[in-house]
Amino acid sequence: MTADAYVPMPADHFSFGIWTVGWQGVDVFGPAVRPPMRADRAVRKLAELGAYGVNFHDNDVFDFDASTAERDARIADFRQALADTGLVVTTATTNLFSHPMFKEGAFTANDRDVRRFALAKVMRNLDLAAELGAGVYVCWGGREGAESGASKDVRAALDRYKEAFDVLGAYVLDHGYTLRFAIEPKPNEPRGDILLPTAGHALAFINELEHPELVGINPEVGHCGTASCSTSTSTARTAPATTRTCGSARATRAGRSGWWTRWRPAGTRARCTSTTSRRAPRTTTGSGSPRPRACATT
Repeated sequence: MTADAYVPMPADHFSFGIWTVGWQGVDVFGPAVRPPMRADRAVRKLAELGAYGVNFHDNDVFDFDASTAERDARIADFRQALADTGLVVTTATTNLFSHPMFKEGAFTANDRDVRRFALAKVMRNLDLAAELGAGVYVCWGGREGAESGASKDVRAALDRYKEAFDVLGAYVLDHGYTLRFAIEPKPNEPRGDILLPTAGHALAFINELEHPELVGINPEVGHCGTASCSTSTSTARTAPATTRTCGSARATRAGRSGWWTRWRPAGTRARCTSTTSRRAPRTTTGSGSPRPRACATT
């Protein structure tokens, strides 16, 4: 076998996050040790190395406080680099964690203005992601949660989380986008206790959404490890052959966007026992704790 067999080629479908190659070497003990790398430069260099595609946060392409003119110029350079090299945008996402305003959450922040800003920020980048041909929009809730159980009402936070995904799902449908969302679970870091910490939590959450067919799971290798789970374990929970109460997950290759795990029945559909509404209301026990809905598959 020749050495050429190990040289990456676009046909291998390697895709890289702009934030990974542009990382400035910052850690909790010291500041940046490398200058920032523009997204268009990262695209051109990755193309030289045989990459297939890139993934980006909005603020990988332009700064958080960029003016409209600066934002448009950076996006134009990024778009031109993609056109010149043939690299594709496989997934996109929004930075809802770096700015101090997100110190206690974005979609679940106690401050209503922060929640509204987070939704607007995501919607704006959904427009860009759709323009650039991304098929999957990843949602990592790095700041959604708390350091202390007394600092946030978790029930209220989860209700706000649901509301955000319901609004964004409606936004995608209203605009005719083919994008699908992928929740990326992680138990901690930077938040001490992040909401939706594992694939199981995320799957249960997805089942509560107004448009669950638009939302799936992105099992990330390092994040699974921090939950003391292997990636294969998390993936197995969302494998095509798995059937559970209230349906099963089906893994599918979403075109050039790689793997996306959907929460939808595989050969069956979930049906709640309620005959009065599509989604049965949550009931409570005598102590006030939520009681799981009774569901069956048909």
